[in-house]
Amino acid sequence: MEILIWNECSRLVANAIIYYNAYLLSQILISKGNKIDKKMINLLKRISPIAWQHINFLGMYDFSFKNALNIQEMLDIIGKCFDEELLKSS
Repeated sequence: MEILIWNECSRLVANAIIYYNAYLLSQILISKGNKIDKKMINLLKRISPIAWQHINFLGMYDFSFKNALNIQEMLDIIGKCFDEELLKSS
């Protein structure tokens, strides 16, 4: 029973990571609007929503609202990095 619970918890965490990454990628696409070109599409093909290198699984977590995550601020930073990567590939 413990192994089944462990497996289902792992599946829940994996699905949360995939949703989180897919949401961020979708928001980047929405923010770009009609400015999508072939270079941007090629860059997006290399980004996997299954990636988890940027997520810290270790440490202590504080789930209070005093340290709430600002998704829009994060999207702005990711968008700038995305634009810089596009400039490098030009």
